[in-house]
Amino acid sequence: MSSIGLLLLICALTLGVFGFGAETPLVWTWEKVSFFIFLLLAVACFVGSTMRRPSLLWEMLDEIQSKRFQKLRQSQARALTGDQHD
Repeated sequence: MSSIGLLLLICALTLGVFGFGAETPLVWTWEKVSFFIFLLLAVACFVGSTMRRPSLLWEMLDEIQSKRFQKLRQSQARALTGDQHD
Protein backbone atom coordinates (compact mmCIF):
# COMPACT_ATOMS: atom_id res chain seq x y z
CA MET A 1 0.00 0.00 0.00
CA SER A 2 1.36 3.37 -0.96
CA SER A 3 2.12 5.73 1.92
CA ILE A 4 1.03 8.72 -0.14
CA GLY A 5 -2.21 6.95 -0.95
CA LEU A 6 -2.80 6.23 2.72
CA LEU A 7 -2.17 9.89 3.60
CA LEU A 8 -4.58 11.00 0.87
CA LEU A 9 -7.20 8.56 2.14
CA ILE A 10 -6.91 9.93 5.67
CA CYS A 11 -7.25 13.48 4.34
CA ALA A 12 -10.28 12.48 2.28
CA LEU A 13 -11.98 10.86 5.24
CA THR A 14 -11.30 13.90 7.41
CA LEU A 15 -12.73 16.22 4.78
CA GLY A 16 -15.70 13.89 4.39
CA VAL A 17 -16.52 14.09 8.08
CA PHE A 18 -16.39 17.88 8.06
CA GLY A 19 -17.97 18.32 4.61
CA PHE A 20 -20.90 15.96 5.05
CA GLY A 21 -21.50 16.41 8.78
CA ALA A 22 -24.92 17.11 10.26
CA GLU A 23 -24.19 20.72 11.19
CA THR A 24 -22.20 21.71 8.12
CA PRO A 25 -23.20 25.08 6.66
CA LEU A 26 -24.26 25.05 3.01
CA VAL A 27 -21.53 27.56 2.22
CA TRP A 28 -18.84 24.94 2.89
CA THR A 29 -18.87 23.29 -0.52
CA TRP A 30 -15.09 23.18 -0.86
CA GLU A 31 -14.88 20.33 1.66
CA LYS A 32 -17.23 18.21 -0.41
CA VAL A 33 -15.33 18.86 -3.62
CA SER A 34 -11.99 18.33 -1.86
CA PHE A 35 -13.27 15.06 -0.39
CA PHE A 36 -13.91 13.61 -3.84
CA ILE A 37 -10.65 14.95 -5.25
CA PHE A 38 -8.60 13.46 -2.41
CA LEU A 39 -10.54 10.19 -2.66
CA LEU A 40 -9.87 9.92 -6.39
CA LEU A 41 -6.19 10.72 -5.86
CA ALA A 42 -5.96 8.03 -3.15
CA VAL A 43 -7.55 5.45 -5.44
CA ALA A 44 -5.18 6.47 -8.24
CA CYS A 45 -2.20 6.04 -5.90
CA PHE A 46 -3.38 2.60 -4.79
CA VAL A 47 -4.00 1.45 -8.36
CA GLY A 48 -0.65 2.88 -9.46
CA SER A 49 1.23 1.07 -6.71
CA THR A 50 -0.56 -2.16 -7.59
CA MET A 51 0.31 -1.74 -11.26
CA ARG A 52 3.98 -1.06 -10.45
CA ARG A 53 4.32 -4.19 -8.30
CA PRO A 54 1.62 -6.63 -9.39
CA SER A 55 3.73 -9.57 -8.22
CA LEU A 56 3.23 -8.51 -4.60
CA LEU A 57 -0.55 -8.75 -5.05
CA TRP A 58 -0.29 -12.23 -6.55
CA GLU A 59 2.12 -13.35 -3.82
CA MET A 60 -0.37 -12.29 -1.16
CA LEU A 61 -3.24 -14.07 -2.92
CA ASP A 62 -1.15 -17.25 -3.31
CA GLU A 63 -0.20 -17.15 0.37
CA ILE A 64 -3.83 -16.76 1.45
CA GLN A 65 -4.87 -19.60 -0.83
CA SER A 66 -2.10 -21.92 0.38
CA LYS A 67 -3.02 -21.25 4.02
CA ARG A 68 -6.65 -22.07 3.24
CA PHE A 69 -5.68 -25.35 1.56
CA GLN A 70 -3.32 -26.21 4.40
CA LYS A 71 -6.15 -25.80 6.92
CA LEU A 72 -8.43 -27.86 4.70
CA ARG A 73 -5.86 -30.66 4.46
CA GLN A 74 -5.38 -30.65 8.24
CA SER A 75 -9.11 -30.84 8.87
CA GLN A 76 -9.48 -33.66 6.33
CA ALA A 77 -6.62 -35.57 7.96
CA ARG A 78 -8.25 -35.17 11.37
CA ALA A 79 -11.56 -36.36 9.98
CA LEU A 80 -9.94 -39.46 8.47
CA THR A 81 -8.09 -40.36 11.68
CA GLY A 82 -11.04 -39.52 13.90
CA ASP A 83 -9.03 -37.00 15.92
CA GLN A 84 -11.21 -33.99 16.78
CA HIS A 85 -8.70 -32.00 18.89
CA ASP A 86 -7.42 -28.57 17.77
